[in-house]
Amino acid sequence: MREVIKAQFFRAVIFLFGVWCVGGECTVTGSDHWAYQRTVRPALPHLPKPEQGANAIDHFIIDHLARRAMTMSTPAKPQQQARRVFLDLIGRPPQPGEVDDFLGTPSQREYGRMVDRLLANPQYGEKWARRWLDLARYADSNGFQADQLRDSWAYRDWVIDAFNSGMPFD
Repeated sequence: MREVIKAQFFRAVIFLFGVWCVGGECTVTGSDHWAYQRTVRPALPHLPKPEQGANAIDHFIIDHLARRAMTMSTPAKPQQQARRVFLDLIGRPPQPGEVDDFLGTPSQREYGRMVDRLLANPQYGEKWARRWLDLARYADSNGFQADQLRDSWAYRDWVIDAFNSGMPFD
């Protein structure tokens, strides 16, 4: 029964694709397809009063908010900012003493140093590799069955090292 339903579904998909192509919608050439277009960096929106510490993304956000008569939220306190970046990058809150440099003189430069230090931390690769490994259904065990020797740890370590070394996707 299940196979019959699958076959009917695929026939319907093929039929609909054929109708779509006959209707003239299937005329995209390789150079016209969006995926093959060169990316173009858009011009930064002009801000009437530039925000201190605003980066390129902030320009677009502030412009979007201004067109809707909205304003930015108040900046987070340095303690909150440090906690958020620790949780985002390495998946745990900061330990006492880890953010003293930033909290002593909170500035964009110190924040950048803290982010760079977290990106160089091995826990960064461990946290972000977990997402990729979950998608790949990685496991160190067979589940509820008696575990056998598995060599999949080498793949896990390679993915973690790839994140920590900044290996590009392609």
